[in-house]
Amino acid sequence: FDYWLRLSTFEKGNPVHMPVQSNKYFDGFAGNRRKFCQANLNDKHEISISFIKDVPAHKKNYDPATDKTCLTSRVKLGKMLRTC
Repeated sequence: FDYWLRLSTFEKGNPVHMPVQSNKYFDGFAGNRRKFCQANLNDKHEISISFIKDVPAHKKNYDPATDKTCLTSRVKLGKMLRTC
């Protein structure tokens, strides 16, 4: 296994160690893995573990796929709710 989680228990000095296999999708992202994980329990009582990474921000400008359009609302107050 690539990682081992140490989980605290109610018994002092008796942690539980859980093995975790790495994930190619997660490993493919640049960034530093944080010392934190998220554990989830689904309806089938299966546990999933998610690690967290600090990834560099990649801000892109938004380019709309269509030209600006005019929307009209067709209700009793239609003239008041028209926007362009």
